[in-house]
Amino acid sequence: MKKTALFLILCYACIHHSLAQNSPKFILNKYSPEISFVVMDTIHGAQSTVIEYPQYLVLIEVPMIDEGGGKQTNLDEDTMRASQYKEFLAKNFKGKPVKYILSSHWHLHSLSGVTPFTKSGTKIITTAGNWRYATTNKLLANHHLASIGSSIIKVSSDTMILPKSEFPIRVLYIDTSYHHKPTRDYLFFYLTKQQFLHASCMAAIGTDDFSKTGNYVYNGRLIDFYRAISSRKLKVNKVIRLGRERISGGSFTPGVYDYEAIERYIVNGKSSDQIIEPIKKLSVQQIKSQTDSLLHYMINTGLSPGMLNALAYDCMSRKQYEKAVVLAQLLNIYFPGEKDFIDSMGEAYYLNGDFILAKRISDLLGKNDPKWMNRYAEWEKNKKENSL
Repeated sequence: MKKTALFLILCYACIHHSLAQNSPKFILNKYSPEISFVVMDTIHGAQSTVIEYPQYLVLIEVPMIDEGGGKQTNLDEDTMRASQYKEFLAKNFKGKPVKYILSSHWHLHSLSGVTPFTKSGTKIITTAGNWRYATTNKLLANHHLASIGSSIIKVSSDTMILPKSEFPIRVLYIDTSYHHKPTRDYLFFYLTKQQFLHASCMAAIGTDDFSKTGNYVYNGRLIDFYRAISSRKLKVNKVIRLGRERISGGSFTPGVYDYEAIERYIVNGKSSDQIIEPIKKLSVQQIKSQTDSLLHYMINTGLSPGMLNALAYDCMSRKQYEKAVVLAQLLNIYFPGEKDFIDSMGEAYYLNGDFILAKRISDLLGKNDPKWMNRYAEWEKNKKENSL
């Protein structure tokens, strides 16, 4: 009996120690009386924004899994970490329930912590496309997903929520006419009283960017970001992005910037669209024959590899598959070893009818990283869904 009891105690201690190691250590940063930011630990960069109302909370983004487009499936940690996050919020915000979770897009650093909250009556605000993509691709934990349909509010145009509350929020729907988004549709959240715009990862800028002078190039996402604000004639004081920023000494600060500084940065620089335009105009044969000079041009202008990747996908959407292939090849010479870009090249080969080479790339991606298994099937599905 003593040996058995000792064995059970040791097992319990091991399990408890293992759970303690895996438990996130949430870090709370109080930014203003009504706005706080929470990150899981000192490693993860994506932050959840907490807006405190007298009777409840509203969350913007729940990045319990801090990943963008690199997908996983059947995510049990979505439930485990989010349940712990719920407990953390209840402890630090006087037990106030979470009334809404606002999710900008389907990437895991936006949507991965929603499933446990719905059991307590939380409503999820997203788009139909983002919710469909997340659920059909099993990017959320399977727990009770079938029963939470009534908890999902699907936005398809600009919408005001909590209009009579202390802090009304305007949800901005960024549709397919915007071409620099990481997902097909996207949501911004405008805090009307504070004149804060929560733009998540569309606020593609860092503190170091503000010190740039001369001929610099800014990320293409800022084109959509600026258009969303200017077309609606919004008065914006501060901009909140998804990730916090590392500062001196290894510590972090929330990603909150003065909008005027971002606007000056945009006005004084060149967009990646302006830099990519000469490449966009080239034919397939010209790209093939001018590879070396194009590489020199991209290096000298500081062209973002993501912009070249976006151009390759634009060609795929236009059914210019051969051009997509040569652009993806150029991209992987310019920025070798990036799995996202290798994946783009494989998809371009698949759409261009080179199934043997596409399958080879898919197999290599899966062999090197289980998260990238069977990309070939994903390309097949994308072709059917998007009529590529």
